[in-house]
Amino acid sequence: EDLNGYFIQRLAGESRYETNIEILKEAGVNATDEILIATGKNYADSLSASATGLPMLLVDKNLTDSQKAFLQNTSRKFVILGGTGAVSAEVEAELNRIGTAIRVRGSNRYLTSVLIANRYFSGAQAAVLAYAQNFPDGLSGGPLAYALGAPLLLVNSGTEDLAADYAAEQEIAAGIILGGTNSISNETANRVFGN
Repeated sequence: EDLNGYFIQRLAGESRYETNIEILKEAGVNATDEILIATGKNYADSLSASATGLPMLLVDKNLTDSQKAFLQNTSRKFVILGGTGAVSAEVEAELNRIGTAIRVRGSNRYLTSVLIANRYFSGAQAAVLAYAQNFPDGLSGGPLAYALGAPLLLVNSGTEDLAADYAAEQEIAAGIILGGTNSISNETANRVFGN
């Protein structure tokens, strides 16, 4: 197709990590924002955090030189998502040499999802539920959750107790379920939202 009249720009690097930096640069990361640090090898923690609207740096086992250089020009306040199986202790040590890093981690993706919700969505009136075992619905729903000021909680049949406890404690009054009943059953949704 003819793209005459459009301004087209490609944001790309040699790896997902380099592309991530190019995207963050183009987005104009605010120097006062916390930078979320998530594994680039799995999606669960980054999905949960997508609703925050905060910049997120995807990492592997160690920071690259370009990641270190990029982080020097940020707030230098880092929030690591997940345990050391997701983001290594080596990355945490490297971040603490640049600035200050704290870790938000649970024993599994469901608890980490709720801990992210507790940190960033105190007083939320709504919650968005996404299927924990795959990423498309949650990836699409992150911007919706952000627009609503609502956390994105990961659930699966039999694992919804943590999300239900969060919803009850926060007195969540509205909910959005992403995907069909093959992903999140009506029974699971009812347990979370207390019906």
